[in-house]
Amino acid sequence: VAIILNFPNNPTGKSYSLDELKELASIFEKLNLWVLSDEIYAEQSYRQKHHSLYPLIPDQTILITGLSKSHSMTGYRIGFAIAKGEVALAMRKIQDTFLTCLPTPIQDAAAFAVKYDPDAGKRTRKEYFKRIKLVVDKLNQLGFSAEMPDGAFYVWAKVPKRFIGKSFEFCIDLAQKARVQIFPGAIFSSTASDYVRISCAQSEKILSRALVSIENYLKQGS
Repeated sequence: VAIILNFPNNPTGKSYSLDELKELASIFEKLNLWVLSDEIYAEQSYRQKHHSLYPLIPDQTILITGLSKSHSMTGYRIGFAIAKGEVALAMRKIQDTFLTCLPTPIQDAAAFAVKYDPDAGKRTRKEYFKRIKLVVDKLNQLGFSAEMPDGAFYVWAKVPKRFIGKSFEFCIDLAQKARVQIFPGAIFSSTASDYVRISCAQSEKILSRALVSIENYLKQGS
């Protein structure tokens, strides 16, 4: 039996403190649960330092990470999995069956990135923080309810009152009329139907332009 833990989280941006992770690790040990710990957004942690679950319960954890977010290599899709002993060997057997290896150019790019720019995540974290704050501040001015996330590069926001219960339709209409794509919370959970997720991976210029389009859309519909 295994559980998937994703932190900092997509889509909410929530993360865990070291004390919270210790409590979770204690529960996982008692229940003898394996954990797939997806920490791909570790470099994008704003409120506190990121702590990994793997050092706490290495015998029950498979750590998933990579360069897609830290080094902005989203198109190359190179990732890593870390596990101990027999689990790692079993994973290797499965991978060897389905995938011979990553294309050589992707391996070369990853090796270059790690060797010559190991601290890329620190720079991207500062940039993402600026973009996220820009989006959060503006959305709150426009009647959304949004908070600064703990990590990742998404803004998780509650829609303005007049769109409560209609966030899915709101996102479709926004895309068609304002040419701005955001995701309705309902695609992530039935309990999040009044929320939307906005990616801040684009440049500050593009985000500013999108926010203006959202503002104009809301004014036209008022």
